Amino acid sequence: AKRRRRKSMPVLALNLSVVMVLAGGTAAYGALSQTVTLEVDGKRDTVRTFGGTVADVLDDHGVVVRDGDRLNHRPTDPISDGDTIDVAYARPVRLTVDGVATEKVVFEPTVGRALASLGVAPPAGSYVSATSGKAVPRTGMKLVVSTPKNVTVVADGQAKTLTTTRPTVADVLDEAGVTLDSDDEIQPGADAFVAPGEKLRVVRIEKVQKTETVKIKHDTQVKEDPEALAGETEVVTPGKNGKSRE
Repeated sequence: AKRRRRKSMPVLALNLSVVMVLAGGTAAYGALSQTVTLEVDGKRDTVRTFGGTVADVLDDHGVVVRDGDRLNHRPTDPISDGDTIDVAYARPVRLTVDGVATEKVVFEPTVGRALASLGVAPPAGSYVSATSGKAVPRTGMKLVVSTPKNVTVVADGQAKTLTTTRPTVADVLDEAGVTLDSDDEIQPGADAFVAPGEKLRVVRIEKVQKTETVKIKHDTQVKEDPEALAGETEVVTPGKNGKSRE
């Protein structure tokens, strides 16, 4: 039997055409796209983009920049192949260190790095309200740092000085073994943060219920008598003073 080979030529030509189309598309993709480095909060990625500006790259990768955030380019800046776009989110922090509170803005994603950026290096054994690796949310957070300090507690006629890292007055009183009830007064307040060398005072308030008997004067009721003479009065029933317990 004779073999027909004419059909193989169109197939081969078609395959070559497909390869050429794919190669051409890849070349076009490489020519139109650009490679940039996108770093967001310390996380770095190399990305390809068809965008022409920094804002285009950020939009393509879901990066939302808010007021106060740090960006190494203007959003409208054009990009070139090999550029680096660096974004650092702003995070408000209320920082209290040994009783002194301040409002700060940090650009670091974790508590440890945020404290380091603020120049706060708690010594060993200090109290820190969050672990070093805890993420600082973009909405912000409160951070409390309490380093070892001497504090004097005055209660029940005795003064006791102790070294503590407890952050609040209530915490220090608990460490000192001072029990409180709802009527006691604490100076400063129980929720106040403790400063080095501070003196804490506990004033005991004792409420006593006392019952006392007091005299009550009787009332006088006047009734008119149409048969009585003018100016004449008569005591019908003598009044009697009473007593009351208060």
